[in-house]
Amino acid sequence: MAFRRGFKSWCEQTALTVRRELGLSESAVLPARTLADHLGVTVWSIQDIPGLPDDTLRMLTSTLGDEWSAVSLIDANEHFIVHNSAHSRARQTSNITHELAHNLLEHDASPVLLVDDQEKILRPHDKQQEDEAAWLTGTLLVPRPAALEINRTKTSKAIMAERYGVSIRLLEYRLNVTGVKYQTRQTNRTR
Repeated sequence: MAFRRGFKSWCEQTALTVRRELGLSESAVLPARTLADHLGVTVWSIQDIPGLPDDTLRMLTSTLGDEWSAVSLIDANEHFIVHNSAHSRARQTSNITHELAHNLLEHDASPVLLVDDQEKILRPHDKQQEDEAAWLTGTLLVPRPAALEINRTKTSKAIMAERYGVSIRLLEYRLNVTGVKYQTRQTNRTR
C-alpha cells in the first residue's frame, strides 16, 4: 500500500481527535456504533430493512461464503450503513468502522450498477480508497496509544481483542505496524 505523504499520521490524529470529541481517553475502546452516532450515520443490520423477502434475507446472511460485509447508502442527506449481521462481532465492528472510515475520508460513494436484467448489483471498486479506509479502520479501532497499552499489559491478546471488539489478527497487525512491539522490546533491553 502506497499512501500519500502524512496519511498515516493523519489517521492517528483523526483517531485521537474523535476520542477527544467523545470524551474518551486516547487508548479507550471506540465502539463502531458510538462513532456512527457521533457522525450522524444510521446503522442497520440487514434484518432491519423493512419488507425484505425471507429468501433474500437467508441469502444475504449466508455463512457459506464471503458474500458481502457492509454497504453505505445515502438518501438525500441521510447516510446509512447496512451490515451483514451473520459475521462475527469483531467482523461486524470492522465492517461498520470501515464504512465510517470512508465517511471520515470524504470518499465519494460509488454508484450502484444493476446488471443481468436488474438481478445483480455491482459497485465499482476503487483500490486506493479501499486501502485508505482499511488503514483508517485499524487506526480508529486500535490507535497507537491503545497498541502501546495493550502491548505493555500481561493480558492475553484474545482478551484484549475481545475488549476492543476486534479480531486477534487485526490486533496483532496493529501491534506490528505501529512499531510498539519493537519499541517495547528496545525499551526492555535498555533497562
